[in-house]
Amino acid sequence: VKKLWGTTAITLAWMAERLVRHPEALAACAEDAREGAGRYLTAAVQETLRMRPPVPVTVRYVSREFDLNGLRVPRGTLLAPDIERMHHHPGLYPDPRRFRPERFLEQRPGTYTWIPFGGGIHRCLGAGFALTEARLVMKTILRRLTFAPDPSPGEPSRRRTLITAPSRQARVTLLPAH
Repeated sequence: VKKLWGTTAITLAWMAERLVRHPEALAACAEDAREGAGRYLTAAVQETLRMRPPVPVTVRYVSREFDLNGLRVPRGTLLAPDIERMHHHPGLYPDPRRFRPERFLEQRPGTYTWIPFGGGIHRCLGAGFALTEARLVMKTILRRLTFAPDPSPGEPSRRRTLITAPSRQARVTLLPAH
């Protein structure tokens, strides 16, 4: 049986996978789900999308010739920014391999440096909805349940056509919340 995954479902799977390996972030998300305004949950969704964007590349055609650090990029050129590589650049995100939702409490995601939905005027129209949906689903789960900790190093991604998803389907153990 072939399983179909949507990008929000993949984001939630990655978020669960990250939270089981980061108990301090899981505790902060659970507290925010019960008593907060959703700010930490939103930051956790943003950090998940920074680390594991479901669509790891975006494609754009150049509408006007421009200079890119001394390289002439002619009109009509197809550019494909590597989202994962940008999101893991230490000049943009200190300690980029560390799952740290607090970075988005300290500073809002950059329009052109956090691009899981593309960027600028061509940003995905559903971005706001997807962020809200992921936050609300995780909030609903964490009000009733929690994830059992998993000390393993983490799950690698697996490309499924253009979309990347957890290679082992982000299997987690759910427990009743305290």
